[in-house]
Amino acid sequence: MPGTDKTLKLNGTSPIGFAEAVKAAVAEASKKMLHMDWFEVIDQRGRIADGQVREFQVTIKVGSTRRGRKAMSEEEQQLVAERMRKYWQTSKRIA
Repeated sequence: MPGTDKTLKLNGTSPIGFAEAVKAAVAEASKKMLHMDWFEVIDQRGRIADGQVREFQVTIKVGSTRRGRKAMSEEEQQLVAERMRKYWQTSKRIA
């Protein structure tokens, strides 16, 4: 069945570890993308200060795969509408 993929590439950081940095990046992606299906760690790195690891950093690619056309449920429509409202409110403050 035909489908489409949508991907988003972003960075996550954590003072605790790489797994927490991935979770932070996925949490941020969930604000911008619905129906996330997978993620891929593209890069891992860190920051050192005073001879100690201070921050774990990852670059990930998050994706969603949509097979065919499927109507959004009312709950999904409300979620999209709420995210759009928050986006526009933030955009107005920045501008």
